Amino acid sequence: MQGSEPKKPKEASPWELAGLGMEFCFIIVGSVFIGNYLDSKFGISPLGILGGSAIGFTYGIYYILYRVSKHEKGEK
Repeated sequence: MQGSEPKKPKEASPWELAGLGMEFCFIIVGSVFIGNYLDSKFGISPLGILGGSAIGFTYGIYYILYRVSKHEKGEK
């Protein structure tokens, strides 16, 4: 059966991986800026930055896992 061979996942280019790392950084930095804004707006200093960085890091990890699983399935 020639058609039943499993497909190999496409190799990720270094530029794709670099782009994924930059997206991860932008997510975290953006979340920290939003947390800093909330700190200054509501006077809840360190909670906004801490919460923003935690939410940004969590979403960043989720986004990386999402993109990697999408890449392994062969989707763009």
